[in-house]
Amino acid sequence: SDPQNSEARESLERIGQRLSEEERRQADELEKARLELRLRQKTASAAGLLERGLLREALAAAEQALREAPRDAQAGELVEKARRALEAALGRDLQQARRLLDAADPAAAAKALGPLNANDPGNAEAARLSALCRAALSRTVSAAERKQVEQLYYRAVERYLKGGYREAAELLGQIARIDPSHEPARRLKEKTDAALRIAQP
Repeated sequence: SDPQNSEARESLERIGQRLSEEERRQADELEKARLELRLRQKTASAAGLLERGLLREALAAAEQALREAPRDAQAGELVEKARRALEAALGRDLQQARRLLDAADPAAAAKALGPLNANDPGNAEAARLSALCRAALSRTVSAAERKQVEQLYYRAVERYLKGGYREAAELLGQIARIDPSHEPARRLKEKTDAALRIAQP
């Protein structure tokens, strides 16, 4: 066997090992960078969902990022921020539903409870308020009350069309107390409330 060939072969093997080590190091660095990029994309997605008010989805995305990188501070902070925002929103929804029930508007209260029930299906207070809404909405309206509701509704429409939004809102409030399930009045109340918000300086 030729010593020069043997030396050359050993030299080539050493070069191959060094290249293999360098390639492995580069591959490891690339994989680490890819995982970091994926984590940043997930945290950015969670932050975007949070900004758009999609709180349950933001929390789920942030928790997934944290599961993949348990020591990542940004993902941990995002989970806490989303959790606090979701709890605050649920609290506001409950408070709004209580106010609407107190104002004898169970249809609007039920609508306010919709997102809460979707985001926190096991919430006992939301279930209790939903039951109160259903009970109020299932109340039977007599023929005389239906006639009174229709008259009030036409007066509310007239006031609304003439720009008397406050008067229309008062008439619609009377309708809600008599027949909370009156859908045309509920829709007109939404428009009236929007007009009042715009009209306020």
